[in-house]
Amino acid sequence: MILKRLFNTSFVFIIISFVFIVGNGRCLSIKLAWDPNPLEENVTGYKIYYGNDPDSYTYVIDVRNATLKSVRLKKGYNYYFAVTAYNEAGQESEPAGPLGINTCTYKLKPSKKTFKNVGGTGTVNVVTQPDCEWTAASGVSWLRITDGRNGVGPGEITYSVGTNDTYETRAAVSTFAGKFFTLKQKGKKPAK
Repeated sequence: MILKRLFNTSFVFIIISFVFIVGNGRCLSIKLAWDPNPLEENVTGYKIYYGNDPDSYTYVIDVRNATLKSVRLKKGYNYYFAVTAYNEAGQESEPAGPLGINTCTYKLKPSKKTFKNVGGTGTVNVVTQPDCEWTAASGVSWLRITDGRNGVGPGEITYSVGTNDTYETRAAVSTFAGKFFTLKQKGKKPAK
């Protein structure tokens, strides 16, 4: 049977761009694209299924015979997408996917800091949406995270900086909530 052969065939499903929408600041747009089903003569269209649960899709878009579609999403959630092909009789293929995307956005305040050679402590605020997870990693031994190694939603990372006993300025670029936090520390002053 031609349909059975057609709908046992898989196709590639990818996100080709991830673009923030200028405007209300709560939405973004992604472009989804997929390769046409290899047995195109039997396919009359495609459907995109998506939602916040990969086992139960909330939304469906019939894109007819297009293989590219922009979809607007709210920031701060995990979304999962699948695409199916269908024929004139309305029979659908098995879904290609799921393909997941996280729409969380993150900002660090401050994103950089400079310390004197004696070191000290500091905090960084993580600005994000309420359900967004994040982690913090130092990357160097002299910058120690004392609180806030991980969190969900807006939060705070507390750290301590050890003494720099050299005469050279040192720097570290650490990853906090998927963003770079840059820390510089001056060296000690030479004796007069």
